[in-house]
Amino acid sequence: MFQKRIIAIHAVDQNTLQPKHLNRYFTILKSIGYKFLPLDEIFSSKYKGKFISLTVDDAYKSTITNLLPILNTYNIKATLFVPPSLLGLKANDKKLLAQYCYSDQDMMTIEDLKIWKNNGHEIAFHTNEHIDLYEANEDVIISDFKSGMEKMSILGYKIKYFAYPKGFLPKNRFEFEKLLQEYSIQKAFTITWGKVNSENPYYINRLCLGDKEPLFWSILKTIGIVDWYYLKQKIKYYERVRHN
Repeated sequence: MFQKRIIAIHAVDQNTLQPKHLNRYFTILKSIGYKFLPLDEIFSSKYKGKFISLTVDDAYKSTITNLLPILNTYNIKATLFVPPSLLGLKANDKKLLAQYCYSDQDMMTIEDLKIWKNNGHEIAFHTNEHIDLYEANEDVIISDFKSGMEKMSILGYKIKYFAYPKGFLPKNRFEFEKLLQEYSIQKAFTITWGKVNSENPYYINRLCLGDKEPLFWSILKTIGIVDWYYLKQKIKYYERVRHN
């Protein structure tokens, strides 16, 4: 309990993760002694115990309209994982409907990314089109990754962090890790519960806050009291896989 954690969130609005939920979440965590660090700093050995880094996946428009003002209020710096091919798309666009995204959400624009960056937040990579890395074949994965990194470079962003869409890792993890190394990606993030880990820089734990989950559950997950629950669910999952 009270171990360093990296938190992942997605859209922030009344139909997903509600702004009032986040406000209360941040207030409670700060009141019990937690401090928020940029992702760069969470891995430092000088920080032990009640420290959290916030990450945001997918680059929904609500990141700018709803989340950014909250982060500014609490002086929290976050890292945004961006699928560049989806920037600027409107809700229910066919391209969004085909991906593992909230299809009813507008996406951020290139100008929104500049606003995010100018407010002191970081930009990272989330594949080009938010593809399912587990189901995609190797050629598709390589093409998507290279296209996306090229777009991020053209936009002027030097990328050092990557997050697996929906936490799905490629079947051939070792080959994908070579691709990450080729592009000088320092760390890659899952959505596996647990404390901040460093054994494999391309398999870093993140705790995902669920849409409309009770506030007390978000807090218990974050401080580590219910890690046993995730372990129990993980064991059940692997038992199902083994027997199928």
